[in-house]
Amino acid sequence: TDPIFIAFFDELRQVMRPMGISMLLQTIEDTPDASRGGHFLSVAQLQPVDAVILCFPDDEALIEETAARSGCPVVLVHWRSHPAAAVNIVVDIAEGMYLATRYLLERGHTRLAYIGGPDWSCQGSQKREGFLRAVREAGCLQSCENVFRGANRVDVGYAGIEALLKLRKRPT
Repeated sequence: TDPIFIAFFDELRQVMRPMGISMLLQTIEDTPDASRGGHFLSVAQLQPVDAVILCFPDDEALIEETAARSGCPVVLVHWRSHPAAAVNIVVDIAEGMYLATRYLLERGHTRLAYIGGPDWSCQGSQKREGFLRAVREAGCLQSCENVFRGANRVDVGYAGIEALLKLRKRPT
């Protein structure tokens, strides 16, 4: 579970509670073959909620199934809109990573590294695309050698960091 989303939902819950709006947070296993929607949709039907917020689901069928079965509006936070969602919040992940990488490059960091998500993840691909675009524009192609990808799990992130720490020329 991504700690950023946990903090986001905790803050959202605190704002919504005084308004009498209930929220249910359910994480979905981050694997390409996971059973994605069935369990949390069953819980949402048993425990009334005012809306379902889906953050960056990789499976488009989950968006459609949630809209059809949840009995409440679906808010989609995603890199593109979807007609089944009542509200679409579109985030340009590639541009965000591009701008973050440029920020570091403009401050003199020329040996960068990237630890990102798996090949099958659209979100991970978008982040990697933004990173690589910025380092190529800056002429820092050696940074492309320091790209580590794997499952969105803490242990995979640690493995990437350990590999970076073993490099003779570490990222700055």
